[in-house]
Amino acid sequence: MRKRHCCNMSVKKIHLLRRKQGSGKIENSTGFLLQAIRQNYANPEFMQELQRGAFEVRQQTKQESEKQVKALTQQKSNIEKARDQELDQLRGQVAAEASAILDEAAGELLAVDNGFRFLYKRDKTALENYQARPALQVFFNPYLERQEPARFEAIKQRYMGEIAAVDEQIAAIGD
Repeated sequence: MRKRHCCNMSVKKIHLLRRKQGSGKIENSTGFLLQAIRQNYANPEFMQELQRGAFEVRQQTKQESEKQVKALTQQKSNIEKARDQELDQLRGQVAAEASAILDEAAGELLAVDNGFRFLYKRDKTALENYQARPALQVFFNPYLERQEPARFEAIKQRYMGEIAAVDEQIAAIGD
């Protein structure tokens, strides 16, 4: 412990020497340094500079962390968007292949859901409604996903792993 205190004291004195040299007030560096150590010259600016430096490092680290989190959050958003597009594409494919599912779903939904009734155009087929009105797709999607659960689950699982990996990276930055 004594050795560390001695080294810390010497660092403060060297800092004082450099500051004085910068202002042109020192002719004999060695003599000044010896005298500063013997007489224990005070150097209050040293701690202020250390604190200021530490604050700047913390700020820079914080900014870098925030930048990384922002980039990872964007990456996660892109993954989720790709997942949703792939799911929508599969739903559209299943709807086209099994339009009878949409007809059945429309019959059930018209009987129980006012929002669906309001949006649904009775002069069009269920498939035409599905394809033309994205707001109706929300109602139809669970029926379509029940038609091909394994295909939908495979897509969800694949993207879930990617999203979890990004979430882990974000959590690691926060620690």
